[in-house]
Amino acid sequence: FKDFELRLDVMTKPNSNGGVYISTVYQEGGWPSNGYEVQVNNTQSDWKKSGGLYNYVDNKEPFKDDEWMKYVITVKKGKIDVTVNGKKLVKDFEPKEGESKLQPEGGTFAFQAHDKGSTTLYKNIRVKALK
Repeated sequence: FKDFELRLDVMTKPNSNGGVYISTVYQEGGWPSNGYEVQVNNTQSDWKKSGGLYNYVDNKEPFKDDEWMKYVITVKKGKIDVTVNGKKLVKDFEPKEGESKLQPEGGTFAFQAHDKGSTTLYKNIRVKALK
């Protein structure tokens, strides 16, 4: 997917950290080395909380564990928006020229549970290609 809207419901259990990777490519193992990570973390020790674009746009205000969060992630014409529960956390993020991690021909998605102690749940995953 190159230009898309990704909608999904996400839940964290206490002290859990995860992520939704966008515009990545398949790899056999390890952390995705391509694309961007949209953070999934409310009470785990990392101060970067749910809905931020990891290492680019931070959210320091957590949502609640054990409750479904509604994520909407949009990529259009090289810009990224992220909304969680109707709160826009990333608006029109556009990397500097030549530094974009968006795959030029489009990429895929990956879901992360950060470590053995992290339980992150994902459901109602829907993606719509945008023109």
